[in-house]
Amino acid sequence: MLYTVEVRLGAIDLTPRMSDMRQWLDRHRYEPDLFKYQVERDGPVVCVEFKYEREALSFAEAFDGRIPRWRSEQVCRPSAGG
Repeated sequence: MLYTVEVRLGAIDLTPRMSDMRQWLDRHRYEPDLFKYQVERDGPVVCVEFKYEREALSFAEAFDGRIPRWRSEQVCRPSAGG
């Protein structure tokens, strides 16, 4: 099972925020299975998938993200394996 974290970026600049996330992941030695973004009506959403729930929870807390519990709540489309 993969744990997806969705982080809404709103009107902030996408590139620096994604760089911050990448540096945070490297610093904590977390290797997500997927790191992508998609543009929604209210701005970009970064989608990060983790194998381990503790890593997903830590990332979500650090970047004010959320972990949808049901597919109907997901903004990010699940990967082929999820």
